[in-house]
Amino acid sequence: MGGTGCGKTELIIKLNQILNNGDIELGKINIHPCITDKYICQKMKEMNERAKKNPNKELWVFFDEINTFLSFSLLTEILSNKTFYGEKINDNIKLIGACNPYIKKEEGIERNGFGIENKNNKELVYMVQPLSQSLLNYVLNIGDINENDEKNYIYSIIEQLFIKSEEKLHEVKKEVIFNCHKYLRDKFDPSVVSLREISRFPKIVNFFKKYFSIKRKYEEYDNKNTEKFEKIICIINSVYLCYYIRLKDENQRIEFNKKLKEYFISLVNTVKTNEIIDNVKEEEKDDNEVKEDLASKVYNNKNLKIFIQEKGIKYFVDFLRLEETYLLDKIEIKIGIGKNELLKEIVFLMFVSINTNIPLIVIGKPGIGKSLSFLLICNSMKGKYSKNKFFREFPPIILSYFQGSESTKPEDIEKLFEIAKIN
Repeated sequence: MGGTGCGKTELIIKLNQILNNGDIELGKINIHPCITDKYICQKMKEMNERAKKNPNKELWVFFDEINTFLSFSLLTEILSNKTFYGEKINDNIKLIGACNPYIKKEEGIERNGFGIENKNNKELVYMVQPLSQSLLNYVLNIGDINENDEKNYIYSIIEQLFIKSEEKLHEVKKEVIFNCHKYLRDKFDPSVVSLREISRFPKIVNFFKKYFSIKRKYEEYDNKNTEKFEKIICIINSVYLCYYIRLKDENQRIEFNKKLKEYFISLVNTVKTNEIIDNVKEEEKDDNEVKEDLASKVYNNKNLKIFIQEKGIKYFVDFLRLEETYLLDKIEIKIGIGKNELLKEIVFLMFVSINTNIPLIVIGKPGIGKSLSFLLICNSMKGKYSKNKFFREFPPIILSYFQGSESTKPEDIEKLFEIAKIN
């Protein structure tokens, strides 16, 4: 038992691999509220058959998220008695489970705005059921990851993003991400961020590396140091896409920008100052001046300089806004559709998520442009058949559409994925 994203599942997978000479002898059963007893029995029969074929090997059966199951009678029988509906489980099958803790929300902590509630557990941090008394005898509560371990995880995951000689850059990256986690946990609750965000961060940074290399093919950059500054902007934009974009309240976003300002200035200072830019000190240059210097050195673009002067860039997030504008300008939009900030944000988020294979759920009121944004992306990303040369550098999209409702069943979603695989 432990908090979301603290490494429970990865621990089990890696331990199983170590004890099996590099092989993974693991049968994983993902539990959720729609799972039925019939499904679990079917899976256990499959595991039994698999175990009989390899009697000299241990087969681990791993039940993930066991306390999301609505009925514990069958799971209690399996884990306590090693039987399912009276049928014996093979001796070479080892049973293990993982679950989130049953804990209440702290008073005074803000909600994240997603509005997910359940009649029975609306006061809980996680949407879980209390474990049966029999199962409590088997629980090892590992709690949440501590700050020092989290920093070590962050460093190990992101250290390969750029060359190891840039030690200061790695250290600042670690501090930026760690403080993002700390801010969001203090603002909401411990479950709002985890190691999963850290694992997404390198994907987005690597996407921006590719994105800027493609962009350089179609834009004229005179400055030879462009690539050196691009890595800084890759990090800044990736931080905003991982953390900032999830905040729905404008005041929270402004506060987040202020919190991250000093770390982004530190990122700018990691570049060799005698080559590119005068060393930035917070007391000497304000946020706007730092970005104006950085922007002019990176892009060396007259339009960008005009944009800075006219619009008055206020926060580092405006670098992300520049890319949002750049992308939407590449998309063919019919007369009558306004290029507002929300449309730019959703379109760019979808573009990044599709190219990094990161799931995205856009939550918003009807008419804000959720479906429109996706259709714009689909019509633009047609691989080598795309109208705009920029989009020809990215893979084409094949759309699988599904209209959800209150009567939607898990089987309906599974069928959608099967159709998508065939296409």
